[in-house]
Amino acid sequence: MIPSAITEPALLEAFDSADQMKWTKKELEAFDYWSGKEGDRKSQLTTAENKGMAKGMAKGREEGKAEGKVEIVLNCIKQGMDNDTISNITGLSIEEIESIRIRPVE
Repeated sequence: MIPSAITEPALLEAFDSADQMKWTKKELEAFDYWSGKEGDRKSQLTTAENKGMAKGMAKGREEGKAEGKVEIVLNCIKQGMDNDTISNITGLSIEEIESIRIRPVE
């Protein structure tokens, strides 16, 4: 059963794939027959896995970039720079910079 909070297509596909792993042999044979892709199930799972890994890696890179920008903003703030200057350096909006300014110090 897929939790209702899950809406990301890649996660939905992963749940579907996991559900297929529970099918009986007869259910799998019926699926292969009706989908017209007998023998291709492994390939589909591998493709889905590769897509999921690629999406995860891309998301990780984006999160890393965002964390890097936060560090730059914090360093700029420590140097006494104003929001406009920090925005020009980082490409972040004034609102984003303000939200970083008001974060508690870790």
